[in-house]
Amino acid sequence: SPPLPPTGRRSARQRADCLVAGSPFSPEDAVLAAILKDWRARMCLNQMHIAEGAAMRRSDVSKVEAGTRRISYVELVSWLAVMGFSIGVFDDEYQDRVQELHTSVDCD
Repeated sequence: SPPLPPTGRRSARQRADCLVAGSPFSPEDAVLAAILKDWRARMCLNQMHIAEGAAMRRSDVSKVEAGTRRISYVELVSWLAVMGFSIGVFDDEYQDRVQELHTSVDCD
């Protein structure tokens, strides 16, 4: 998998709080969306690159990243493949961020 460029990122809790506010989705859903958006941006890919490579509509890519649409497993694997990542690499990052989410203190 290609290395990701460094980023100054907010905590998983802060990202999840931003994405879940007013949404029926869980903080864990928001973590998944945040990773996909972060990685896409850090790989200098736009939403159309992901949409075309993963056989999705660009509007669906946008909705997934905004936390207003869930992504299927097949779409997730395809999205990751466009960026050159495996589901295993994604899962490692997801588990780390979810753990951080559940162990972080309130950010208010």
